Amino acid sequence: MFCLLAVRCTPIALILLGFALHPKSAMAQTTYQFNATYTGENAAVPLMQNISKVTITSSSTDAPYGLTSLINRSYANIDPSTGSLSFGPDAATFGLNNKPARWRHFFWSRRR
Repeated sequence: MFCLLAVRCTPIALILLGFALHPKSAMAQTTYQFNATYTGENAAVPLMQNISKVTITSSSTDAPYGLTSLINRSYANIDPSTGSLSFGPDAATFGLNNKPARWRHFFWSRRR
């Protein structure tokens, strides 16, 4: 009787052991293209010559999907000869060591 019980439990035990040893995960990503006009303000904190930490806060009245607010925190390099700006979230790109990554976040709000 003990052997019969062990034989009946073995497949279940193997299945449970298989799930524990080989967990599966799934990820999905969808991209939605859209155009919108955001207006707002920015603040820049100089870190080094021509490099600043930038925070841009803005809002939109025509953004689809309810994405009416945007906060962009990044680093910026200002080219003084052309006046052009280069933005990016990775501090190492701008030669800054031991600085955290910055980010961009769209906020959803429900329209009435």
